Amino acid sequence: DGKRVGAIEGWPLVPTCDGTLCLLSKESTTVVDGTSVFGERLKDLLSRLGCRMLNTHLVQKREAVEGYVWKASLKGVLGALKAANAGEMERLCDRIGALTVEDKREMRAFLLQRRWLNTEQCDEQDAALVLALPIHEKCGGPEGAQALGSGEKAEEGAGFGAAAGCRLAAPGVAPSLLSLEYLRVASEGEWEAYKYLGVAVSKLASVYVDSVFPRLQSLPAGVCEEAMLVMMGQLPQLCREDSRFWDRLSHVEFVRTAKGKLARPWELYDPSVAELHDLLEGGELYPSEAF
Repeated sequence: DGKRVGAIEGWPLVPTCDGTLCLLSKESTTVVDGTSVFGERLKDLLSRLGCRMLNTHLVQKREAVEGYVWKASLKGVLGALKAANAGEMERLCDRIGALTVEDKREMRAFLLQRRWLNTEQCDEQDAALVLALPIHEKCGGPEGAQALGSGEKAEEGAGFGAAAGCRLAAPGVAPSLLSLEYLRVASEGEWEAYKYLGVAVSKLASVYVDSVFPRLQSLPAGVCEEAMLVMMGQLPQLCREDSRFWDRLSHVEFVRTAKGKLARPWELYDPSVAELHDLLEGGELYPSEAF
């Protein structure tokens, strides 16, 4: 029972799946009861970070070691990681930073599960620790200049780091258009998780004004054109969010001309007016066919 187990606290008696015995300790245990819960990749990467999996086949009464091993939860994994690295965040972050892209995404997918999004499973301290780990992907960087469909190149160029100081973009803007201060999210569930953890959300209008418009000239022609066509379909929402958006837009060179350059809307002429073509020749005076 609990009293008998407590009497031998500090002894190396907790069996793990890698064949070792860990100390029976409530303060510094690195053992997680996740053998039957975690996937193989997660168990492997946690092992490389210093955590151990409880060998349940050698424990007749699991309740006897309750309190001496971590549960297979967000709190449990974070607790084991801290214990395995002597509570040193810099050391833990360095070790996580050395993981592969797939491993970082695996860890993030576990920590950002919807079932942890409540105060019982994830309090403010837990949220701060999750956001401090270098497992969060950021927009911008080398992949920002790639075409919207070049997923493979975008993955190669993805940058990871802590989420401190980053923001979430309101849905509706392609990640390849966003700058480094925005987090790249893999799903709606991940977006909601970040929001719960306290990451600030930028409205759609702010994302365009602060992040997209300043970068239009540096984006590939196809990416820029498609993005602006999407934006034009969002104009009702954008103008509701920002009463000055329409005025701001009139000063932005965002319309691709027939010559491939960007121009302000009021600088161009309507190509459907046949008489204009006799007076004004040159593709730089008319929008591209897409517009």
